[in-house]
Amino acid sequence: MKQNLLTLLIIISIYSCTNKGQQNCLLALTNPTCEHSQNPIGIETKQPRFSWQLSATCNNQSQTAYHILVASTPEKLAQNKGDLWDSKKTKSPKSLNIQYQGAPLKTAQTYYWKVKVWNAQKTASDWSSPQQWTMGFLNPEDIQARWIGMDIPIDSATIIQKKAAHYLYTNFETDHKKSITQATAFIAGLGLFDFYLNGQLVSDHRLNPSNTNYFKRATYVGFDLSNNINVG
Repeated sequence: MKQNLLTLLIIISIYSCTNKGQQNCLLALTNPTCEHSQNPIGIETKQPRFSWQLSATCNNQSQTAYHILVASTPEKLAQNKGDLWDSKKTKSPKSLNIQYQGAPLKTAQTYYWKVKVWNAQKTASDWSSPQQWTMGFLNPEDIQARWIGMDIPIDSATIIQKKAAHYLYTNFETDHKKSITQATAFIAGLGLFDFYLNGQLVSDHRLNPSNTNYFKRATYVGFDLSNNINVG
C-alpha cells in the first residue's frame, strides 16, 4: 500500500512539473518575410504574402493563432495601430503565405508590418521586430520614367554589342528646409549596371538587372536611398 501510494505521488509530481513547464513554454518569432524576402523593394502583387518561422523554449509546442498588423507609418505600427490591415487574433496554425487582406496598396509606397502568435496554452508571444516592404509598379500607367542613354536608333543586337559601356548621370538638389524621411530609386537597364549616389556605390548588388530579351521585356531593380541622400 505504501509503495503504491509513493508511486502515485511520484506520478502526480511529474505531471505537475510537466504541466507547469508547458505553461511557461513560449513561442518566439524569427525570420519574418514578405513574399519570401526580408524588407523587399519592388513587390508587384496587390496582396503580398507574409511568412515567419517559430522557435520554442520547450518541446511539443505549436502555433494556434496569429495577429498581423500593417500600417502606413512606422509610428503607427509602434503604437499597435494597423490602419491598413488588422487581422485581429486569427485562430490558425499557418505561418506560411498569409495573404494580405487590407486596404488597397499603392505603387512605390512603403508599408510596415509585424506579427505575434499564440501557443497551445493560449499564451501570446512578443511582437516580431518591425518589418517593411515597398511596392513596385502595379499598373503600366504608373511608370512615368523615360529612357536615357545613346541617342541613336537601336535596331539590332549587333549595334548594342559594339558600343562600350556608358556612364549616365544627373544632378539634383533637395529642399534644405525639409527633412527626407524616405527615398526610393527604381532603375531599369538594358544590360548590367552599378548604381552610385554622391560618389558612393548604393548597394552590393551585382549582375543586375536579370537577363531578358530586351526587345520584349526589361526588368527593374529597387533601391532604398533614405540614408544616402544629403540635404541640399
